[in-house]
Amino acid sequence: MCKFKPFNKHVLVKKTADKKSPDLSPVLIPEDAKMESKERYCLVDFICASTDCEDFLKRLNPETPTWATQTGTMDDVFTTSAIAKGRPSLVVDQSMIEAVKISDKLFHVVHQNYIVGIIDE
Repeated sequence: MCKFKPFNKHVLVKKTADKKSPDLSPVLIPEDAKMESKERYCLVDFICASTDCEDFLKRLNPETPTWATQTGTMDDVFTTSAIAKGRPSLVVDQSMIEAVKISDKLFHVVHQNYIVGIIDE
């Protein structure tokens, strides 16, 4: 099994499945053709952050104990709530998601600067 640990302020993410809308176009397009998305931002699932990332991202790492995230700020409440519901969802600039293929395994990373928010549903 190939594992991946991000470095240099990168965050390992899992792209969420794109919801396909019915194609009402009269033009036939091959199914494997890549279509440009019109949306600039998308949701991704957080996997882990490199150790040199900002503190709020490091606190999302699965191995970080919950008591370590509590510093008494409202950000802690939001982050802790997102963690408690499973894998947090991040809002990122999707043009900045990089695909890294190693040994036939595909990983997606994004630099911390292109993360614009976290979703807590």
